[in-house]
Amino acid sequence: MEIEYGAEKISLDLEFISVEKLLSDLNINPVEVVVTQNGQIVLESSILKQKDEIKIIQVIHGG
Repeated sequence: MEIEYGAEKISLDLEFISVEKLLSDLNINPVEVVVTQNGQIVLESSILKQKDEIKIIQVIHGG
């Protein structure tokens, strides 16, 4: 499974994983990111599969 996180590419040997578990395993705060699966924003309960295009996008906070 290939995951794009900023300029970094993360490779995991998994058939599937939930977004919540993926973020937890990578020590990423879910409040600070948006996850896309094949170009669509997904919820933490969504299941990511081996062949999906997965991107973790950092959300910028400010005021």
